[in-house]
Amino acid sequence: MLVSPRPRSRARRPLLAALLLLALLPGEALAGRSPTARPPEPVAPDTAWTSSEPEPAACQRSRRKLWQPGEGWVVRNVTVCR
Repeated sequence: MLVSPRPRSRARRPLLAALLLLALLPGEALAGRSPTARPPEPVAPDTAWTSSEPEPAACQRSRRKLWQPGEGWVVRNVTVCR
């Protein structure tokens, strides 16, 4: 008993042709960009700006234990500014 050959799918040919066409196109053509177009350069400021008033420092006085060689632990008032 003879078995007829399996019919080939005709949908593969256009699909393969489209994939081949996409593979051969350069990447810039797909992105829609020209190779010579560059983004504009950022403009540097003409002058420097500084605030007229300095920011207030957040300072606190607290008691801390500090190790002093020869004396041991000593409690001192320490000012810490952030």
